[in-house]
Amino acid sequence: MKTYGRKKNMQFRSIKILLVQITNKNYGDSVIADNTRFLLNKAIPCYARSQYVILDYAINTEDLEQVKYVDAMVFAGGGLVKFRQENLYRQVSELIMEAQRYDVPVFLNAVGVEGYDAEDERCKMLVEALNQPCVKAISVRDDVDCLRQNYIRNSKLRIREVYDPAIWSEKTYRIHSEPTGHTKYIGLGIARDTLFVDYGIDSIDRTYLLDLWKNIIILLEDRGYRWKIFTNGLDLDEMFAQSVLEEIGHGEKIVQPVNARALVGEIAAMDGMIACRMHSNIIAYSLGIPSIGLVWNDKMTHWGEKCGYRERYIPYTELQAENIVNRLERALHDNTCRPSWWKKHKTYKEIRHFVRWNCKPRNQQVPKLHVSKHMVAAALGGCDFKYKNMNTIPMMWESLKNGYRFLELDVRLSADEKLVCVNGWTEGTKKALGCVEQELSEKQFLDSAYYHHFPTSTFEQLIEEFSELPQEYKNAKLILDVGKPQTVLLDSFYEQLVAVLRKFHIAESRIMIRMQRERDVAAFKNQKYPCKMVYFISAETVQAGEESAAYQRVMEFCKKKKIKIISMTDKTWTKELQEKLKSQGFQTMILSYTRAGDVIEAVQAGADFVASHYYGVDYLEKML
Repeated sequence: MKTYGRKKNMQFRSIKILLVQITNKNYGDSVIADNTRFLLNKAIPCYARSQYVILDYAINTEDLEQVKYVDAMVFAGGGLVKFRQENLYRQVSELIMEAQRYDVPVFLNAVGVEGYDAEDERCKMLVEALNQPCVKAISVRDDVDCLRQNYIRNSKLRIREVYDPAIWSEKTYRIHSEPTGHTKYIGLGIARDTLFVDYGIDSIDRTYLLDLWKNIIILLEDRGYRWKIFTNGLDLDEMFAQSVLEEIGHGEKIVQPVNARALVGEIAAMDGMIACRMHSNIIAYSLGIPSIGLVWNDKMTHWGEKCGYRERYIPYTELQAENIVNRLERALHDNTCRPSWWKKHKTYKEIRHFVRWNCKPRNQQVPKLHVSKHMVAAALGGCDFKYKNMNTIPMMWESLKNGYRFLELDVRLSADEKLVCVNGWTEGTKKALGCVEQELSEKQFLDSAYYHHFPTSTFEQLIEEFSELPQEYKNAKLILDVGKPQTVLLDSFYEQLVAVLRKFHIAESRIMIRMQRERDVAAFKNQKYPCKMVYFISAETVQAGEESAAYQRVMEFCKKKKIKIISMTDKTWTKELQEKLKSQGFQTMILSYTRAGDVIEAVQAGADFVASHYYGVDYLEKML
């Protein structure tokens, strides 16, 4: 067996690849990441699969601390070499510079190159980063000439033109050629109303787009086609799609996709497509579905030329409904070929080359931490770097599978004074549930779902599920965050809560309860359920100083009531505060981190419980 740079006597250690991806609700970017992960796994020699670990990194978390723990970094792809829109130029540059600091080899996979300006400081930042010695290879999906001629100084750097990894979607998502249970239709992929204007095309504004989509639909119906509106998932796209549907006055909009697989599955059910988003068109191409692209950016023109269907990508000067529908009909009647083996292999070949030649173990120092003893799944855990604070039963199971043994659960009263699992009746909750009312009755809450997908539950339903955990999870503990119940409802709140715990025989040793006010502690103690209590200290109290009356009151109250655990937000916690509380005999609980590096720092500094929205225990153990 080849060792790829490992000495035969060296103690075995996993080779860790950090997969950097754009994470938002435009699931085209998630499709890129899923396909790149698939190709990375494919590129790992079959006899060495157990020796490699792929760690998912969300670029918007700016969690640079992770870089020093890995052996290689792969940017999944997308429009990364650009500087006029978004902050990606800075995030890409900072990651590469951090990789250079720790001598971590970097590969940029199937990147889009969107312009160059020698006088723009943002562009200069990208140039400096891309020319770091740690950058070993770059594959480019569009405008490879711009990259070679303007960005790269090292003529020996491996640069190859490839196809977007999303052309592997049929294989990655195991899509069958003829999905069953679907009636075929034309998909109308709508993007936000300002998309064209944002890219300097002022004539294609909201009014123009509303008329355009309306006229497209009229023509489709006149010619006998069924249609459905859909988006790639972005909230702004969804808002305009709903406006288009209201303008038409009838028809159907597909429910907002909750992940990349849902988007690909919907596209697989289409006969044809007219769409603004490039990756809707690329997914369609990967599945052999004819699509028409409405061009708002040169990258779509590049893609049309590369895939061999240039005439199907219509420039903004030709965006008239009849022209668009006529081109769709021609595409429907012509043969639409799936991407060839050669096209797909070009992308895969570059990933394989990097894995075989550059993914080798480094000699880095890794802290010895038992993170499973400390980590808490905030609101039962989040997923995909997008969804959090949902308190759902499926997320509880996922968190347990991901190694968590401490689970935080938010409990509140519904409008009809029943205990439900919700992180407060905030605007965020209202938006996630898609409801109008600020507070919901128990039935209204149970009839809702987070993001049309994640189910809600009552406190009793969740505790019943918790009481029936298999033996391997019997050591799991729940931390109940009760918020600030109304004073007149305090006794009722805690009576209900303890009654449910006793109904399902939940041992006091498996429950902690987190409170924020002295009167809550008194009301809960009346229930004589002697579980551990956690008391919250606010940022204002900490900022007032150790000698302040507010700080002293919290300390004295907790000692008097024998509360040993102090909780706080991640913004409140400092190493100095940690040391003070430890010296006074308190344990600490920090809620809630979104970056793995912050979790590690807090645990290293002695924090007892550290809550994370996304990073599971298994992820950190693999990283460390």
